[in-house]
Amino acid sequence: MNAVFFEKKREFNWHEGMLLEGTTLQVPFFADLVSMADVTSPYSYLNYLQQHDRLYHFYFLEKFLIPRKEYNDYCRWAANQLDSCRFGKAVEAVEYIGDQDEPCYQISVRDVQTQKIEVYYSRHVVMGIGSSPTVPSAFQPYMGESILHSADYLRNKENVLKKKSVTVVGSGQSAAEVFLDLLNEQEEYGYQLNWYTRSKGFFPMEYSKLGLEYFTPDYLDFFYRLPQEKKDEILPKQDLLYKGISATTIAAIFDKMYEKSIGNAELSIELRAMTEVAAVTPLKMAGN
Repeated sequence: MNAVFFEKKREFNWHEGMLLEGTTLQVPFFADLVSMADVTSPYSYLNYLQQHDRLYHFYFLEKFLIPRKEYNDYCRWAANQLDSCRFGKAVEAVEYIGDQDEPCYQISVRDVQTQKIEVYYSRHVVMGIGSSPTVPSAFQPYMGESILHSADYLRNKENVLKKKSVTVVGSGQSAAEVFLDLLNEQEEYGYQLNWYTRSKGFFPMEYSKLGLEYFTPDYLDFFYRLPQEKKDEILPKQDLLYKGISATTIAAIFDKMYEKSIGNAELSIELRAMTEVAAVTPLKMAGN
């Protein structure tokens, strides 16, 4: 395929605001960029390990769930080898200049470093502009250093740790990882730690062996052939396939809380399910 991909960010980073120490992927390393499609590809995670002289270290690690930081490094390694990936390039305009027989688009691209405009021509254009973090309406007027999305957690962690009370809202993997990270820091900083979710509980993501059959090409082909109304009916019933918390994260949270409760110690921790944030009211309280 003759293609080129423009990205305005200067370099690749995979969820950089959530590259927490000790976190791993939720799926085995085989679900890298290419292995399940072409196990002989030079862009596989195993080849990344071999090229960085880490294959034996990984073998001795004996874990399928790889560190998130290393997955990010692997993706950067793969992206840097692809001439078709152009970082630091902001698409300014797309103009249709062809006719019905020879459709063609003129694409104006600004180099974010030099600010120069480059012009490209293509018969097809695909837009993959990504998404914005979802923030409940109650929080939106107050977003900043004190109220933030998990995508910005690492950049603001130092400020968060100085608070007297910290509340995590949500029930997914990101919320759980932020809560666990704060739980590990709580003894040193001494804040009250809360975790609220409107879900019925803090549930694990579906990861049973038969459940994983949903990710096979056979099921994907079957689902693709279904009528749209049937797909719309099925999708909400499969939310635990992509939502929820990894079992290892849940276990780590429970183990840490158990350790903190030894001797019937009173915990400065509160977990509430079936709790929805209806409103946010700023109060002038020093250190909060």
